[in-house]
Parts: sequence; structure tokens; C-alpha cells
Amino acid sequence: MRQNRTLEERKDIVDMVLAQFPKVISPQAHALFDALAFPALAGLTWWMAQKSSRAATLMGLNLGMEGGVSLFTDYPPALVPLVRFENHIRIGMLYAPVSMGLALLTPGIPRHERLILSLLPLIPFLLNGLSKPKI
Repeated sequence: MRQNRTLEERKDIVDMVLAQFPKVISPQAHALFDALAFPALAGLTWWMAQKSSRAATLMGLNLGMEGGVSLFTDYPPALVPLVRFENHIRIGMLYAPVSMGLALLTPGIPRHERLILSLLPLIPFLLNGLSKPKI
């Protein structure tokens, strides 16, 4: 019982943060952005693999998270609609600071790659904050 209440509290906190953003991005535009982000993240993962395996691992984690959540989100067009778009937004808002923290705290990442890894989560954070949940 306590675990469910904790999850609800986190959902409420994310919803309070989301309420501060104007909602200007449609679910369809969000889906397009996610589709374009996947090959970009794959390219960054490959590029970072040439320089640092740790940086590439973190970028690959971002790629897997973004690709996995996008694949299962019910925004149109939906491939495997298991995750409601509203929850996709919440997952993105929660994952962005986790991704940033991993980038800043993982030892052995070169400075330039660390900068990219630590600033990149701001993009999905803003995208999710500005996205209109489906009604």
C-alpha cells in the first residue's frame, strides 16, 4: 500500500511541474520529434563509442529509453500502444534529471562528452513539458 501512495505522490509532483509549461506541442508533433531523435541518438552513440565507452554506454541507455518508450506510446500513429501519452510525458520528465545525474556522476567520461550528455536531457524535458496531453 505504501508503494502505491509513493508512486501517486511522484505523479502529483511531476504534474505540478508540468502545469508550469504552456502546452503548445501536439501529440503528433511530439511523435515526429521522437522519431527524428532516435537516429540522432544512434549517431551520437556511435560517435561517442569512438571516444569513450562509458559515454557511449550512457548515450545508448538514453537511446534505449527514448526508443522503448516511444515504441510503446499510444500517440498517433501508435506502433504498440501500451503506454498512454500522458504517462510518456511523465516518464520523460522523470528520466531527464536521472539521465543528467548519470552523466555528471559517472567517472571517466571526457569533458566534451560529459557536457553533451549532461545538457542533452534538457531537450526531452522541455519537449515533454510543452506537450499537450491527449484529451
